[in-house]
Amino acid sequence: MALEPASATISARQIRGDDPPLELYRDVTYLPKVPELVFSADDRWGLYDRTGRLIAAAAYRRGNPPNIVGQCPEIPLPAVVNAPDDLYLYLGPLHFHYGHFLLASLARLWPLLRHEGPRPRLLYHGLDSPSSCSPSLGSWPC
Repeated sequence: MALEPASATISARQIRGDDPPLELYRDVTYLPKVPELVFSADDRWGLYDRTGRLIAAAAYRRGNPPNIVGQCPEIPLPAVVNAPDDLYLYLGPLHFHYGHFLLASLARLWPLLRHEGPRPRLLYHGLDSPSSCSPSLGSWPC
């Protein structure tokens, strides 16, 4: 099998010297992914604001043009257990595939480069259950 050049083009490429915008939300609802389903087959996972709308900046997208993967634009909010009042950094889906990890997971860690103060808790969607915590995150609380 011979290698062929990639035919896909990426639109709207930009090289920027400044940081992307950072958005701060309060009173959000984190809905875990169903562990047995892939991200695209589960439409009830994601990060939603207090009205039940998907937080656009937190949505996971892929493709060209970028399409939202699995999450509903708006949901009726279920009864939830309140998390501790703390600072969280939302990482979106935590992928174990190298390319997806670089582009979709690692890319969301950039705010830590300039963060001062107590470390934020890392909040992500993984393939495991919500009660699990990856030891590879070292001393970071999950």
